[in-house]
Amino acid sequence: MSMVQQLYDITLALKNHLQQIPVEEQQDEYISQIHQLLNRRQDLIQQLKGVYTEEERRLGKKIVEYNQEIAGLLQAFTENIQQRFRQVKQSQKVIQQYNRNQSQSQS
Repeated sequence: MSMVQQLYDITLALKNHLQQIPVEEQQDEYISQIHQLLNRRQDLIQQLKGVYTEEERRLGKKIVEYNQEIAGLLQAFTENIQQRFRQVKQSQKVIQQYNRNQSQSQS
């Protein structure tokens, strides 16, 4: 299997993985899989060399299309994590205020 075919397969696997919405309990595993796929892609990209067949050029065009989709999916995932982080911080503030109010009312 050519490097371009391997790169295409990994790129497609990454795109498909990012299209899945992880359950919160499996988020660490989901992120770990993203890192593994990105690292494997990077290794393959660094190994690519010059002359390509017509089929490899066709796959290369698909890879470029998928890269744009992947960038958007990664951005959406990052924004989702940031939103959840803000919600957790807000919840912590509410809990702290509640605890302060409880301790003041008991004094």
